[in-house]
Formats: sequence, structure tokens, C-alpha cells
Amino acid sequence: FVRSARLRVRIWGGFLAWAVAAWVLLWVPAREIQPVLAAVHSVSLPSTARLHLAMPEPWASYIARLSPAVAVLYFLFFLISVLYLFFESRRLKSTLRRTLPPSPQLQICFERVCTELHVRRCELRLSAGLRSPATCYWWRSHVLLPLELVPHLNSDQLEDVLRHELFHGRQHDYLGDRLAALGCRVVFFHPLA
Repeated sequence: FVRSARLRVRIWGGFLAWAVAAWVLLWVPAREIQPVLAAVHSVSLPSTARLHLAMPEPWASYIARLSPAVAVLYFLFFLISVLYLFFESRRLKSTLRRTLPPSPQLQICFERVCTELHVRRCELRLSAGLRSPATCYWWRSHVLLPLELVPHLNSDQLEDVLRHELFHGRQHDYLGDRLAALGCRVVFFHPLA
């Protein structure tokens, strides 16, 4: 449908931002949002409605009774998934501590590609347990290369791999990924998230 990968990411990011904003706004009490809705749409909400939508009376009272239990379950699942994200981040830090510095020749190649792409604040590390090249962090990016991969690549291939990973760092893809991961945890119940 959409051939451009950048456009697909923007569409997905826009949907996710909208879904998170809509979900967060649903937690604002109706009495707080009612003056805004009344001014904009001339709509008044019944006093029993806890959500922004006016529901038929049997449903509104049913939801009012259920909402504390649903809220507790939601926040429990949300807390568990955010803790998982935190532990995943700690595991990445642990992996980075076990990485090795590149050889001087590889470091020179890396610095040349960084200069070519105008990338600053980036570091190259080699990891024995990695299956494919990766980029992590966004403020001071780290390009990680599998230790076993480097001897099998000629200099042109190595530069292409480094260039690809540095593009991720330059576009702050890791930051976008972490924000998307957090957004998906906020609306984890949504089928598209």
C-alpha cells in the first residue's frame, strides 16, 4: 500500500501517538473535560458517564461498577510490561560492558564513515554474542558489530554495514523504537498496537 518505509513509520507513529493520547484523555474525569466539550461541541454529559462518551444508562452504571477493577488490572499489566522494558534496558547495558573495542584499522574506517555522514557522538564496539549488527542509544549512539562477522567482510562491505548502522543512529531510530515500545505498553490491549 505505502511503498516508502519512512512514510509507513510516520503513519504508524502518528497512529500510535493518537491512540496513546486518546487513551490517556479517557482517564481524565468527565467533569474536567465537560466544559471543554460543551464549549466546542455544545454537548453535555450525563452525571453517570465516567468516560467522554455518553452511554445508555444500563451500560453507564455497569461500567461505573466495573471500572475500578479494570483500572487495577490495566495498571498491573502496564507496570509489569514497563518493568520488563526496564530489565531489557539493564540487560543491554550489561551486554555493552562485555563488548570489545575495535582494532585501530576498523576504528579508522568507522571514523571515516562517521565523518562522511556527519555523525558525532557515536562509538563502535564488537560483541561476541551478537548475531547481527545493531545500533543502540540515541544521545551517544553505539554501533555494535558481531565479533565473528568482521573477519568475513572486505573493506567495502564493512563500510556498507557501518553506513547502514550509522544511518540508524543519525535518524535516532533507537529513540523512536523506545518511544514506540512505551506507547505499545500504554495501549497494549489495542489489536493494532
